[in-house]
Amino acid sequence: MIASANHHFIAQAILRNFCFNGNQLFFFSKNSQRQEIETRNIQRVFKKRHLNSYPRLDGSKDDSLEKFFAKNFDEHINEVVKIADASVLGNKKFQLNEEVFAFFVQFLYNHIKRSPDFHDPVVAEASRDEFFDDALSDFQEKYGSVPHQELKDLYSPEVRKRIVERSRVVNLSTQSTEILEILAEMTAVIATPEHSKAQFIIGSNPVARLSNSGKTHLQKDNVELWTTLKPNLAIGLVKVPRPIKAIRISNMKVQRLNRQLFRQSSSVASSSKELLQNLTRTYVGILK
Repeated sequence: MIASANHHFIAQAILRNFCFNGNQLFFFSKNSQRQEIETRNIQRVFKKRHLNSYPRLDGSKDDSLEKFFAKNFDEHINEVVKIADASVLGNKKFQLNEEVFAFFVQFLYNHIKRSPDFHDPVVAEASRDEFFDDALSDFQEKYGSVPHQELKDLYSPEVRKRIVERSRVVNLSTQSTEILEILAEMTAVIATPEHSKAQFIIGSNPVARLSNSGKTHLQKDNVELWTTLKPNLAIGLVKVPRPIKAIRISNMKVQRLNRQLFRQSSSVASSSKELLQNLTRTYVGILK
């Protein structure tokens, strides 16, 4: 069976919520030479070829991780959105049952890790000659010397690339029990803009870590993790003791979340072109 190639690190189920027409949204990339806000189909954004697959020895691709993400996370996130919408509409407390909350905790954890903006620096570090040499030295010290021909093969560009790609996918699939336990002790909270015209954006690095004290370690009491699932819906994990109703947030707080997502992301999208124009004028200074 041919492996999938185009892997979205932001689920298309989420991206559809930010479309202004069919499957189209407004998109801006800081890395684009054109440096313009473009109209894009969701199939063409927030994706990377073979992001969650690695080459086998026979040259074929193993995309098991991509299939796992699609089946276990991407297909179900809008179930959380439906619960949130019902909570807002009925002015009721936003409360997830144990199973759905466990799903959301793991989804948010992987929503962070899957972004190339988040993990590319780690991959780049692992690709450095010094890192590779140190890892090989540690291996030989533990298991004995590697034969000359095998050592030569290990340093070939093709083998090194395969090692790095496999290591990246293994890292993406690894789940930190310690971090998941910290997240599980928090409470899922939703926020909507106080003013109907205010909107959230979505970023390629989609989870903002907010703190009033400036200290962003997860174990600090005032650290919050927020991600946007619709232009009028953000959901986060916050350290409050019990479920609460949807928080109606001011334009200033909407802008704060948008600014953080814009700063930390290499690309952003919205159903509002004007919103992206305002952000790019302020933080990039390139659009007229």
